[in-house]
Amino acid sequence: MMAKEITALFSGLMAGLAVSSFKHYYHMFAEGQDRTKIDQYEVIVVEDKTKTTRRKKS
Repeated sequence: MMAKEITALFSGLMAGLAVSSFKHYYHMFAEGQDRTKIDQYEVIVVEDKTKTTRRKKS
């Protein structure tokens, strides 16, 4: 009875580890593939107008 519980616990742990590893490495190595380019657009900033200069005191 104890061996079945240990086997079930170990099997569940290995299944979770396999799913987690697959998700991690699939997303990491799929960069640049078609899967990650759905609804992605490249934005090029030509000029940054968010910074202001210091104003002179009158």
